[in-house]
Amino acid sequence: GRCSRWYPNGGLREEITYENGQKKGTQKNFYPDGQLKKQLQWENDSLISGAFFNADGTAKPQVYLEELLEPDGQKDPSFPGGIQAMWGFLNRNVDYPESAKMEGIQGQVILSFVVGKTGEIGELKVEKTAHKILSNAMIAALKKMPRWEPGNIDGIPVRVRYRVPFSFKLE
Repeated sequence: GRCSRWYPNGGLREEITYENGQKKGTQKNFYPDGQLKKQLQWENDSLISGAFFNADGTAKPQVYLEELLEPDGQKDPSFPGGIQAMWGFLNRNVDYPESAKMEGIQGQVILSFVVGKTGEIGELKVEKTAHKILSNAMIAALKKMPRWEPGNIDGIPVRVRYRVPFSFKLE
């Protein structure tokens, strides 16, 4: 069926059709003002052809396949210093609870949180936990996180839910 995505302001961002889970037909992406930005032609999930357009509607002269397949104007949120810095932060700030160590509690905790439009962390949610005491330790560490670089669509900041798995292992 047809899938449509919208800008936060309500304008149409993308239209695409799927048949049996595969892209088929014409995919159109639009600028926030409604002007056509990109048009791709799909057949059985394979890209057949495509074109980019400037904000004034004129076609961009040279387009490479890699450019056509990039997410259109979308940027994910990022931790200051990148993903390695985030893992370093968690390794330094997640305290393995002594009571969990004494009881032999270990396992994986998966938490999700929202990176807000200004990079703040909020709406923490336990997706999976080996034990509540471990998820509480993770929540405490996430609450100490610095602001992130927020995600955006075409330069407009958006809220993005992010998932983080963390393993507690006794050695």
